[in-house]
Amino acid sequence: MANAIGGVIKIKEVGIKEEENCRFEVRNTKNVTGREEFRIFYSVGERSYVSLVIYDVCGRKVRTLVKGVKEKGKYEVKWDMKDGDGKDIKNGIYFYHFKLGEKSIKKKIIYLK
Repeated sequence: MANAIGGVIKIKEVGIKEEENCRFEVRNTKNVTGREEFRIFYSVGERSYVSLVIYDVCGRKVRTLVKGVKEKGKYEVKWDMKDGDGKDIKNGIYFYHFKLGEKSIKKKIIYLK
């Protein structure tokens, strides 16, 4: 399910299911300064390798948000709509690729300021 909020597409309950030891949810919010922020919530049912990478429409890596082994638990990642160099991203289509162990999700983000 996707809903346009502000400048980013909101995507909820996608890909990996809870019964597969993971819950994954993406939300678009604004931080305390009023700036758009992309928040990703996920839970890990058992110690696993996790990665979350943002790519542009041409497949170039924009930013790595998570990379490493995570213990069982709930996690939250905030993406401030900046690239790996700390520069604001431009309007356009982006993709996030979330991996948890052997499972993965790839979804599109449409960003318009």
